[in-house]
Amino acid sequence: MSVETFTGATVHADGFDIAYREAGSGAPLVFLHGAGGAAIAAAHEALAADFRVILFEIPGFGESPANTRSATAAQLADTMHEAARRVTGGPYTLAGTSFGSRIASWAAVRHADEIERLVLLAPTGVLPDGFTPPTGEQMLGGPERLYAHPENARPRAPLSLGTAAKQAELVGRLLTPRDEELEAAYRTLDVPTLLLFGTHDPRIPASLARRYLELNPDFAVLFVYDAGHVLEEERPEATADAIGDFARRGAGFVVNRNDNRIFP
Repeated sequence: MSVETFTGATVHADGFDIAYREAGSGAPLVFLHGAGGAAIAAAHEALAADFRVILFEIPGFGESPANTRSATAAQLADTMHEAARRVTGGPYTLAGTSFGSRIASWAAVRHADEIERLVLLAPTGVLPDGFTPPTGEQMLGGPERLYAHPENARPRAPLSLGTAAKQAELVGRLLTPRDEELEAAYRTLDVPTLLLFGTHDPRIPASLARRYLELNPDFAVLFVYDAGHVLEEERPEATADAIGDFARRGAGFVVNRNDNRIFP
């Protein structure tokens, strides 16, 4: 199977010039990245065979200027939804990883009529006790702290000190230890939602799934076996299959418990 080529572009939304990369055709599948910044993962490439995959770079990350305007995760969610709406031209499936999952959650809460499905990878809407956002110094470190198998990490260009500090400031400001308003909103969220947890995630333990299901029993949950925090890279086939199937089926999504890429 050939690998789709991602091309870069920029969209102006809510006063920001927001960079994104896209590949493939079909139903739009939008991704919001984690605290480390935007990157193309093997799972994105696999999904681009069947979907129009759009990878946004959140304002305040990468080469973009520092984002001092977004005061809350909900406000940033409105910005990213406006960008997604302009790029997709209509309803879309939204996926968010780690920090991006909190932004994606708020987007689904505030724009439920335009988001068809919601996928949360290593979700941060509910955080474990003692969680602290990554510092700039940690963002400069290697992948060992995030991966069950660091050898599966794709090489990335190292962040500069300034970029790491800029990203850490934004994440630290918006990823509050607890978002009670979001937790309350989860209870009534009627957008079909899938949560993916790595069984060896050192940051977001899989045991948090119980808390999400207490908030909303309609959430679908998958545990990705032998994976750490960055599921798109550590278990790309299983992650892409789960996201793709959910994007197609929504509420009809059925967990395949015989898939040993996901379950031990």
